[in-house]
Amino acid sequence: MNPAVAEYGIPAPAAILSEMRARGCSLASLACLEPEDVRERLRAQWAFPPNLPHLRALAHVILQRDLSCLSVYRDEYWLTFIGSPSQVPLSIAGRNELPAPLQKQFPVGSVDGLEPFLQHFGGTAERLPHRNYFVRPADYVIVSSDDERYDWGRVDGWAGALKLYQGGGGDCIVMHSKGYLGMWSHDIAWEQPDQPSFRRLSLGFVELIQHYSEYLSFPLESYERQQSPFII
Repeated sequence: MNPAVAEYGIPAPAAILSEMRARGCSLASLACLEPEDVRERLRAQWAFPPNLPHLRALAHVILQRDLSCLSVYRDEYWLTFIGSPSQVPLSIAGRNELPAPLQKQFPVGSVDGLEPFLQHFGGTAERLPHRNYFVRPADYVIVSSDDERYDWGRVDGWAGALKLYQGGGGDCIVMHSKGYLGMWSHDIAWEQPDQPSFRRLSLGFVELIQHYSEYLSFPLESYERQQSPFII
């Protein structure tokens, strides 16, 4: 884990909890509890209905792990769970509110399970602080051909897509406003500007999250993990 990330036992120290509450961090109500109480609280929060099996599966996979610590980087917080020694730790960022501008710019409610996924699992990360993670709703990014912060290369028909997942290698997974998924290549965008930098994925959102639950259980060096769309 990045050495700049501080780790605290659960329950977290009083001074850290005070900082979390002052910043309005939703994890403060969990980090003050004993580990088993945290798990019970999350189990209740993640009691998704049967029509969201991909979210139920992800919740189950996370709760099968041991709660290791509260991870802190600057003003960001995660609860970190660990599995077997051959698996990467997984960190959750707590409950998220969806900013009104995001809901105006992207049809979040039109994709089954996307809104509750962003609310409960936005910010979920394998590598802290900022590698291999699902983007927090508060940090949302919409693809644009005239974006002053991001050089997307050839946007073509992907303008208005929502950045969903950031890979440690620099590429990312985006969701088109019509609900299908795409992969953006930074190498193509920056080094081959005359080529399309986005390609459509064969997986839909539900299938992607179902795969993510499986992917989290793959050993680090396994073939299945290396072939995953999350290794980008």
